[in-house]
Amino acid sequence: NISNCTLDTIYYRLNIYKKDGHKQFTNILTEAIYIETKAIPSGNITVDLSEFDINIKGDFLLTLEHIQSQQGKMYFCTGIGKKTYYRKTSQGKWETAPIGISLSVKVLTEQ
Repeated sequence: NISNCTLDTIYYRLNIYKKDGHKQFTNILTEAIYIETKAIPSGNITVDLSEFDINIKGDFLLTLEHIQSQQGKMYFCTGIGKKTYYRKTSQGKWETAPIGISLSVKVLTEQ
């Protein structure tokens, strides 16, 4: 959910973590998932992950990891009163910010 973007192409690594406790997460992916797609000035970018057959039980955290320096900027839509988890490096400590970054996830669930 992009509010403003001046990039030509978007490069990120997608990670999915199982929540193990308060600010404790374990990456469940067995292979890296890289997103490379043409950027848009604003709006929604959709990435279909069905080919990876990802299964997880319980709460999870989906993250985008910045992996390549680029000229330009990209701003995500946000929501006040929501929570965003982040860390400055891939092995850093998880922190929270009081503004929610707008990433949407559509999942199939078993009952």
